Amino acid sequence: MGIAGGVLLFISIPISIVFLALMFGVGMAPVFDVIDPDVIGLFLFSFIIAGVVMDFVSGLVLVVAGALLVSGRGGMGFAVVMIVFGVLGLVFSVASIGGIIGVIGGILGIVGGVLSIKAIKKQEATLLPTG
Repeated sequence: MGIAGGVLLFISIPISIVFLALMFGVGMAPVFDVIDPDVIGLFLFSFIIAGVVMDFVSGLVLVVAGALLVSGRGGMGFAVVMIVFGVLGLVFSVASIGGIIGVIGGILGIVGGVLSIKAIKKQEATLLPTG
């Protein structure tokens, strides 16, 4: 689930930029003119860039951590990292960019981390001798 969440966070970036272009009425100009500070202002430009960077980083971490957990090379730390970066992706998608696609990606990252923790604890419990 973390891998799917990371991919959705990646996908949310260009979709959000297109929606921003529609909101600001860029019209026939290139869509990426919407991230021009002269068009939207320096504060909103900084806010959008911070959101793009955080969604990208969160998506990358979710994909890598999810791949490591699926391959059996990850441990409890990777599951916790998935939860943390799922929350970050969710927050920045709501606050800055990403919209519903980024929110779904963040939620999938969180759920993937929680399920991984449960699976790791269950696996550790079966490996420990009783007695």
